Amino acid sequence: MPIVSTSDLVRAVAAATGTPAAAVRRVVESFLDQLVKEVARGRRVAISKYFTVYTKVRKPRRMRHPQTGLPIDVPARSVLAFRPGSKFRKWAEAKLPSALFYGGQAPGRDKKAPEAAPPEGGGLQVEAGDVLDALGRLEKPAPKPPDPPKRQTKSIPKAPPEGG
Repeated sequence: MPIVSTSDLVRAVAAATGTPAAAVRRVVESFLDQLVKEVARGRRVAISKYFTVYTKVRKPRRMRHPQTGLPIDVPARSVLAFRPGSKFRKWAEAKLPSALFYGGQAPGRDKKAPEAAPPEGGGLQVEAGDVLDALGRLEKPAPKPPDPPKRQTKSIPKAPPEGG
């Protein structure tokens, strides 16, 4: 999946609004800087219909060290959280099922067909046959090769000295 950089966003906004790219860059960078500052202060930043960004605290927990198997205590910590707004959710409901399973093309649809509008009333609308077909296309992991045989350490008797 391609990555959209800040420069890509600046160029797109500048082209859409007719505003010089330098001015758009200052606005975009100022917006992002302010968003980061507010979240760092512990405040929720809610951009109506688009997204909400905030921090939440993970509780301390006990885990096992993966190599030794010994229990370890993981302290509480703050993590960044993102919740999509209604516009993101509608886009995801309209786009993600076919994009995830079929590389953007759902089975039985003409490649030249226009993109579908978000479903009325929201909700994910996928037929069972499409899901089963998608699951059949997922590659199964290769079987793990057997462990090599353990090397036996038997002592080999020394050959008797020659001629003697």
